[in-house]
Amino acid sequence: LMSAAVADEYHVVRTNVDAIAAAVGVDADKIMRANRLNVAPPGTVLRVPGVGVSRALRWLAGTGTVYTGRLKSTPQPSSTIAAGSEVCTGTEGAGALRLSSSEGGHDDLILAEETCVVVHPCSDSQGFRRSYVQLLKGRVWTRSSGGAGTVLVEAGNTVVTGLDYRAQGDSHGVSVEALSEGVEVLVGGAPIALADRTGVRVPPRGEVGAPRDLMPAPKPLTPASGEIMAEAAFTWETVPGASGYVFELSLSRDFGEPQAIVQVGGARWRPSQLELPLHEVFYWRVSALDDVGVLGVSSAPARFGAP
Repeated sequence: LMSAAVADEYHVVRTNVDAIAAAVGVDADKIMRANRLNVAPPGTVLRVPGVGVSRALRWLAGTGTVYTGRLKSTPQPSSTIAAGSEVCTGTEGAGALRLSSSEGGHDDLILAEETCVVVHPCSDSQGFRRSYVQLLKGRVWTRSSGGAGTVLVEAGNTVVTGLDYRAQGDSHGVSVEALSEGVEVLVGGAPIALADRTGVRVPPRGEVGAPRDLMPAPKPLTPASGEIMAEAAFTWETVPGASGYVFELSLSRDFGEPQAIVQVGGARWRPSQLELPLHEVFYWRVSALDDVGVLGVSSAPARFGAP
């Protein structure tokens, strides 16, 4: 991926012109005309004109690694990240990115453990924010606060557009879950409308299954909400039919400052290493995975203190 330091345009290697057009709010035909092309074969370097690019991508919280060209760095809270960079988290880690912001609000991306994304320049046209992310592997959440906008996440042949959803991608396929509102999913150009609290699994090949209701939330057990954690171990009630669980640990109740997001097989997580910053209160929650890997509703936040 290539980013050019030009005020009103940038260059990007794309395979789906419609996807980049939707992400930056530029008509696909305009992109093709600007590049004097009738078709754009895979790997074409496209000039995307007139998007009002913002390069102020910021790292918010968590631990990760940023790869910009041949440079490798460890981001610190509030540090900027160059558009076109690859951002990754490690085992038992997590991270949060500020994709775009305006006077009316902002859009963030939460990265679970062992997740890698490529972050592109965002655009802001008349107060409407548009952000575009390529999910290379792992699991992400989109979070928005105030104002109008959309976040587009592309994983393989699947493109998701909306504001409050999760997406996960690996060699076995892609899963998408709509949370508080519906989202649009494009699979090879074919649209799927997901209502809130439904999800879908997209296999690498073959027919896509119908949208399904998300699994119910597990009930957190220990540490009990409000107590001081004496042992670094978390437990919750099992959910019938669950194939696994995703555990989240954060400094904030809205889970916008993640410290760990991990997938486990049973109703317990004992971290191999847990380094928490000095903080009075921590929050955790858990969600259940169904038989095809669609992640369910998150439990209510449970809070605990550290000794």
